[in-house]
Amino acid sequence: MMGLRLVTMVLALLPVLGCGDEAADPDGLFAASAAPVFRVVSTQPAADQQDMPRDGAIVLRFSDVPDPATLAYPWIAIGPRSDPVPLTAEISLVDREVRFHPQRPLIARTEIVVQASRRVRSLAGRQLGMTFRMVFRTGDGLLPLTPPRPPPRLAQLAGPDGSLGLRCAQAGCHRRDAQGHTAAGLDLAQDPIALREHLLSGRRGGLDALLWVEVGRPESSYLLRKLLAAQPDTFVRSTGSPMPLAQPPLSPDALRTIETWIRTGAQ
Repeated sequence: MMGLRLVTMVLALLPVLGCGDEAADPDGLFAASAAPVFRVVSTQPAADQQDMPRDGAIVLRFSDVPDPATLAYPWIAIGPRSDPVPLTAEISLVDREVRFHPQRPLIARTEIVVQASRRVRSLAGRQLGMTFRMVFRTGDGLLPLTPPRPPPRLAQLAGPDGSLGLRCAQAGCHRRDAQGHTAAGLDLAQDPIALREHLLSGRRGGLDALLWVEVGRPESSYLLRKLLAAQPDTFVRSTGSPMPLAQPPLSPDALRTIETWIRTGAQ
């Protein structure tokens, strides 16, 4: 997965507000009571897979956006039976998945147990419907090294061909009009240097007063929460209206690029 930052297993996340202007139902647009059962929908490797590379990522994909604050040991444990190993976690809010990387290669030709307790929650506040457990077996090999991709830049995202430029600025919402007004005080058509300063210093989001963009932390960035809340089958708590307003949501590829931009320094 492109551009995701490795973070330690001890993860913290402010409760999600999602998207919208500050006047909002305190329960949010997507209350936990409306969310379906939260569950693991797929894994990589698959259950009972053999010959998994010893340094390969173990991926859990969920039915809704997982709460990173609950993706830590002992609620998630991976390793030989009764012997969990140190891990780093790579989270994709857009893809609703977490990739666990062993801090050192796993023991060769060994059964590895993956367990997730019901303490793991979604951002809607739902606990896992049941304890999850699966087993796979390592092989002898390691993965080949791959060079990292260059991170995206704000000038691309907010430019005339970028996802924020095309869908949010050129559409007229976040572009200053003849009277100098713009939705939520956010002008995405301004100079990239001034825009970055505004995004990194301006706060939105009601009681929690989130920054539009918190560098390195897309889960705490109001901009991404506004966009994620518009995705289909998402039940995260939300403040105000998901964005873009009265339009189709941004594509997953566009959201991944924005998430990657925030994680990799928001330049």
